[in-house]
Amino acid sequence: MKKSFLSLAIASTISMAATAGVQDLLITEMTQKDHFPDDPGAELSAVEITNTHATDAFIFTDTTKAFLRGNGRFNNELKKADGTPLLTGSTIEAGKSLVILNSGASQDYKDTVVGNGGTYVISDGDPATYSHLDLSGNDGFFIQHDGTPIDRVGGVDDTSFWAQNITLRRRETVDGTAPAQSDNYNSSQWEQLDLVIDTVGAPNFAESFVPFVCENLTRINEIQGTGFVSPKENENVAVEGIVTAVVSIPVKGFYLRDVQVDGNPMTSDGIFVKSGGAESSLVGQKVCLGSVVIESEGQTTLAADAWEVTDSSVSVTAA
Repeated sequence: MKKSFLSLAIASTISMAATAGVQDLLITEMTQKDHFPDDPGAELSAVEITNTHATDAFIFTDTTKAFLRGNGRFNNELKKADGTPLLTGSTIEAGKSLVILNSGASQDYKDTVVGNGGTYVISDGDPATYSHLDLSGNDGFFIQHDGTPIDRVGGVDDTSFWAQNITLRRRETVDGTAPAQSDNYNSSQWEQLDLVIDTVGAPNFAESFVPFVCENLTRINEIQGTGFVSPKENENVAVEGIVTAVVSIPVKGFYLRDVQVDGNPMTSDGIFVKSGGAESSLVGQKVCLGSVVIESEGQTTLAADAWEVTDSSVSVTAA
């Protein structure tokens, strides 16, 4: 999969201001594992911050801080073991990345970061005060400067398990440059992958978001098929249907029903679409989306963070 490395396009991709400032900082990657109630995984927690300035390093002071948005509800400042801000005194060289790691991170994880040209800081704050990095599938992260959030990953009030066992990589813009900071999380601006750590520490972006085109549609009942596994598994499909419900537990997303049911009791006319951007206002709308067909825990599912609303006045009835 193509990646855009900052060092390959300094003139067009990174800041050319006179000195590195907070405006040059971007959250560029996050790894998060759902590890409750029994499965370990906190040691895989990581957040990558990149300095996009062309020539100058950025040095953190007490005015620029890292925060965990715990469970989508609580702002927990990350601190050192002595109670001071975690990042104070840390330096990110021009065009490089700093990675915040959980205190249980393995030596292999640390070596991966360094091997990718990055540096790391261990989040060793007091767990009793939630001042350490422990991402468990429903947590966000943001950078705050002078008391104001300047860049964020994860919805401010998203309490669902929206990031279970995944790696998020920030996308470049359509013209191949670094995106702007944003305190409003837009899931379409982040590539979502199964949990991997191979590029953590590397100052890279994922490919830019390409808007979906609604054409060459596949019926939901064709996706579901008559067997235990979808005949379209791992295929890219375009689907149109009516949103009948939006849910946040156990995974955030929505249920999509075929516009016209086929009447075949051996096939289902509905399907679940995993989506971190699903809101209750989506219910009753007819949408068109693209996705790879996925088999997960015995269920055929789709996943989408963007879609085209083709009719917003549909009456929802039982499938």
